[in-house]
Amino acid sequence: MAVITAIQRNFSFNSLELDDLCEGFTPEEILEHYSGVYPELTNAKVVNKGLDDTGNMNFVFDPLVGTKG
Repeated sequence: MAVITAIQRNFSFNSLELDDLCEGFTPEEILEHYSGVYPELTNAKVVNKGLDDTGNMNFVFDPLVGTKG
C-alpha cells in the first residue's frame, strides 16, 4: 500500500529562513513576494537544492551580482 506524505518546502536567503507562504505558490512566486521585503531579491534566481535527509525540499534565493559599465 502506498503512503502519500506532504513535502515541506524550506526557503532561505543569505542566513535567513523564510516561511513558505502557500503550497499553491511556485518558488518563483514566493521569490517575487519576498522581493518586496528584501530588494536584493529583485535580481535573484531560485536554486533547488533538492531533498535533505529529513525529506524536506530546500530552495535558496541566490542574488545575481553584476557590475555596471
